[in-house]
Amino acid sequence: MSSVKLQPVTGGWAAHRPAIMLMNQSRVDGETWYTISCWKEVSAWIRECFGDQENQSWFENIDEQWHINMNVFDVNEKIYTVLRLKWP
Repeated sequence: MSSVKLQPVTGGWAAHRPAIMLMNQSRVDGETWYTISCWKEVSAWIRECFGDQENQSWFENIDEQWHINMNVFDVNEKIYTVLRLKWP
């Protein structure tokens, strides 16, 4: 399914940071959406596996000054569930 080569994070603060961190969740048009922060390897996996669903099932997170936050996404419940199953 994925050709992204996942490497374990070793050393430093990143070794203690979970692969996916839930930052926020909210209801939008009756659906639950999640704002997550993740490892760059997870970001690459999202883009590769769900690239055809960008701007439908997931969005790059943009701050109030219209800057893209790297490795921060707004994802729908389906993608969030898949991510949690892959990276518990």
